[in-house]
Amino acid sequence: MCGAPAARRRYRAWITPATALCLAVILGLQPNVTGAQANEGGAALEPPPGDGPDAGLALVVVDFDGVVQRSQAMQSINQSVGGLQRLLGARFREEENRLRQREAELTELRGVLDPEEFAHQRRAFEEEIVEIQREAQLQRARLDAAEEAATGRVREALIGILVELADQRSVQAVLDSSTVVLFSPRLDVSDAASARLDEVLPRVNLALPTELIDLLGLGRAAPAPPPPDPDANAGDSVPQPGQRSVED
Repeated sequence: MCGAPAARRRYRAWITPATALCLAVILGLQPNVTGAQANEGGAALEPPPGDGPDAGLALVVVDFDGVVQRSQAMQSINQSVGGLQRLLGARFREEENRLRQREAELTELRGVLDPEEFAHQRRAFEEEIVEIQREAQLQRARLDAAEEAATGRVREALIGILVELADQRSVQAVLDSSTVVLFSPRLDVSDAASARLDEVLPRVNLALPTELIDLLGLGRAAPAPPPPDPDANAGDSVPQPGQRSVED
């Protein structure tokens, strides 16, 4: 396996010739390995000449999911979703308690009502249970969709940041670190990407359907939005048609 012998050696500040050649083949690059660099002893490569720390590098790596999950924007999403899940759970627990009370009333009426009337009320009660269960599933799905859309905005923002970093550092590829077996720490741009993401997108507001907002009574309780951040993504907090933006 290409690069396997080098994997048993101690890595220093650079990837070995065998690993570099593998990456060059995978990326379709022209390998630039000199005779001194490709010595049989497998010594660590010396950094290429250049002014910056990444001068001459063909690629960088990033912990994409890690940067997303650690971001301030994702923390704001998690906080909002957690609060809404608790509200939604409390709302349907109220319905559950009401249904339990109704069931107890029907049990008491069993010996009072004639069988046909009792059967009619029992069927109506069972249909109401099914309807409430369907509504609970629908509202949870709406909340999940809002969370997914908000997370997508964070991921899109990170991709844009990585494009900028790649251009600034003159690299030809950005790889997800989860797909790379071995790499030098100096190839990792996760910290730089994370800092930039928190700078340009410190939070993301959930855009919820009006039906869910009305169910939870958020339209009456939602606070006024804060002043817009000139450095933030101006279009991020704009809800889609039929939606309203909800903050903590």
